[in-house]
Amino acid sequence: MKQVKAFTLIELLVVIAIIGILLAVLVPALQVAKAIATGIICMANQSALNKTWYLYQEDNEAKLVGLSNYYSGTRCTPYRWVERPLYKDTDKVEKGAAVPSDPELNLEFQLNGIRAGKLYAYTGSEKVYHCPNDKYWKTLSNGPWISYAGSGCMNSEDFVTRNGLYGDILTYRQVAIPSGQTKSLYVVTKFNEIKSPANRFTFVEEDYANPQGKHQWYYAGGFVLMNGGNYWTWWDWPAWYHNGRSTLGFADGHAEKHDWKDKRTLDIMRNGSGSNNQPDNEDIDYANKGYVPAGW
Repeated sequence: MKQVKAFTLIELLVVIAIIGILLAVLVPALQVAKAIATGIICMANQSALNKTWYLYQEDNEAKLVGLSNYYSGTRCTPYRWVERPLYKDTDKVEKGAAVPSDPELNLEFQLNGIRAGKLYAYTGSEKVYHCPNDKYWKTLSNGPWISYAGSGCMNSEDFVTRNGLYGDILTYRQVAIPSGQTKSLYVVTKFNEIKSPANRFTFVEEDYANPQGKHQWYYAGGFVLMNGGNYWTWWDWPAWYHNGRSTLGFADGHAEKHDWKDKRTLDIMRNGSGSNNQPDNEDIDYANKGYVPAGW
């Protein structure tokens, strides 16, 4: 019988080295492919949310769905897209229904809040509210599921006072813009109040559990910019789910992926580090221009 020659130690080491080299090449490529795939899913989610956002106003006499979930107080918002976490998806928080406390905020209660929101009848899926690269719901105790926040000026929280839950907005926040003028941040409540819908964002990825400790387990409020009336200051900032890029949804129904360029933006996105006051930051300028649906 013919005897099979065994590998020598050197030959085995060579084979192992070749396998190691191949893995070193393939694994990063697979990670890139995975990142691209999850980015595509995230874009599809944003596109779905924006289309349902648009359909809602078509079915409701051009009234915009509320993009914060405050149901009482000076910034109460009607027709809320999602509710805070609930024991049951039929609960009505404005009617005094009991709501979970912090230690109880499990995923099912969070999903109940999504199902109770006004957009769920159009989306029919809890998955479109979540970016696949957002792992907080796995890595944190009772971590948040929702990855997207509504723009603060799209019938959301960025106003000062409203005349009751369903009344007109009475006072708007004031901001000093680069021209030296002080302008009102008008919060629109109807679609026909939006100027240039293709350039005004509705949803943006926001890190609800960012390193600076906002911990918005209740998804309170929306995505708000220009902290303290300062044009060049982040209030909220985009999430680090796509390595320096974010998906944005726009009022005409389309979604796109945006590259953030300023190192200060990238630092605060990734680590929560550095000052949120960043003069002449082109990313802030871009975000602010997409944030004002009624224009300046």
